[in-house]
Amino acid sequence: MPTIPGFGNFSGLEMQILDRTAGDLDSFVVATNTFLKRLEQEPEVDYAVHAFRTDYPTYEVLIDHSRAKQSGVSITTIANAMQMYYGSIEAADFARFGKNYKVIMQAKAEQRRTPESLNNIFITAENGEKFPLSTFVALKESQGPMTVARFNMYNSILVNVSPAPGYSTGQLMEAIKRVADENMPQGMAYDWQGMAREEANSGSSTAMIFLLSSILIFLVLAAQYESLFLPFAILLSVPTALLGVIASINMAGISNNIFVQIAMLMLIGLIAKNSILIVENALQLRLSGHSLAGAASLAAKSRLRPILMTSLTSVIGTAPMIFVTGVSAVGNQAIGVAVVGGFLTGIIGGVLITPSLFVIFRWMEEKMRK
Repeated sequence: MPTIPGFGNFSGLEMQILDRTAGDLDSFVVATNTFLKRLEQEPEVDYAVHAFRTDYPTYEVLIDHSRAKQSGVSITTIANAMQMYYGSIEAADFARFGKNYKVIMQAKAEQRRTPESLNNIFITAENGEKFPLSTFVALKESQGPMTVARFNMYNSILVNVSPAPGYSTGQLMEAIKRVADENMPQGMAYDWQGMAREEANSGSSTAMIFLLSSILIFLVLAAQYESLFLPFAILLSVPTALLGVIASINMAGISNNIFVQIAMLMLIGLIAKNSILIVENALQLRLSGHSLAGAASLAAKSRLRPILMTSLTSVIGTAPMIFVTGVSAVGNQAIGVAVVGGFLTGIIGGVLITPSLFVIFRWMEEKMRK
């Protein structure tokens, strides 16, 4: 999927496994692997993997504290020298030609490639005497992780979990929570990261947001038509498109991800626009003396061509996204499948269901006024 700034570039869920005991890293990895094997047994999970390893070849730095103290060399001086020569430090910066440049200090690659290079790096003691780093520092071959990540102050392992075909990320998160409650060892925990964290934090407010949005749209339509009934003829036609989205992504094996939700938002506006065209025309015909059924039928016929033209244009424009390959293909395919499936059912809903809804709610309104 395309990278969304701040949310990573993984198409599934990202989660952090936390070691709250600050224990041995090898034991932490074993416990994490055991938990992931149990997690992969769930039908909602396609796979769960991580890239953390503790067997990378490394050098362990051993400092002779007593010799350094006797020679008048501080441990800070030794650490700073190794950081400067083997790592790098930003020593200064300068401005030239209207741009700022950084001065980075670091030994050349050939001068820091082998352990013997410690003999060529000298540090100065408090009395001004110079010593090679090898006088106080020895390197021991060892194994360990390339980096030790921390999340919320705890040692952590980043885990990528992908939903199985036909399951949404919400269902996947419920499965992870269920397995963690039953099988996660004591002293370990998990936390969401990236898009999963946003979904978990906003899950409780999503229903409220949609409810408030629906109320706002209803109030706008009610003010436009000066009616409390006709807005329902428009709002109730929108679910036909959403049913098409759900059916199409299930047939294609696509989860209800952020790209499908973007397609849904686009469809809600376009399908509502089609319904407004029919309701607006039917209301004018009704006010001019036509019967309810006649006004609805004539409005559907007169607005059929513009509705088909705009809808088919959108379908033809997004259909190629279904067949794309390469980078960002998953996201494009999700949008294409959702839009095409939603429009195919939305056209039927707009042309057939909206006139019927207009007849029902306009009749209720006229009945109430009488």
